[in-house]
Formats: sequence, structure tokens, C-alpha cells
Amino acid sequence: MVRDPSKLSDKKWGMTPLLMAAREGYGALVRKILIVQIVVKKWTKEEQIVKLLKEIVNEEVAEKSVRPIGLTTITAESLEKTRC
Repeated sequence: MVRDPSKLSDKKWGMTPLLMAAREGYGALVRKILIVQIVVKKWTKEEQIVKLLKEIVNEEVAEKSVRPIGLTTITAESLEKTRC
């Protein structure tokens, strides 16, 4: 088995498997992998932003004062009087 000397130097220079695949001509595969990584990072950031916004809104609502609503009780007799 003959080893390709360029692959030895790739590891020596610290190239990642993704960079080695790109160098060997698997550009379409590399592109797909990178796109998936970007999309996953974007989703994660969006989820973090939504979670943070929900926490902020919950804190703001919790800080609001609650005013009691004055409900008047309407009796059946008063309803009968207004109906007639």
C-alpha cells in the first residue's frame, strides 16, 4: 500500500477532515456540510433569542401592579325590574 505524501503533510499542518475533503475534490459535499452547520447555528441563536425575549416579557408582566376590578353584583330582582 502506497501512502500519498500530501495526506501526511495535511495532518502535519493541522488540516481538518473537512479541509482535506475539499482539497481532494469533494466540494459539493463540503458545501452541504457547511450549509447545514450554518443553519443549525442560526436555529440555535433564534431559539436563544426567543427564550430570552420570553423571560424578559415574563419579568415585565410580573412587575406590573394588579388593580382589582370592581364588579357590582346584579341581583335577580333588579334584573326583573329593568326587564318590566
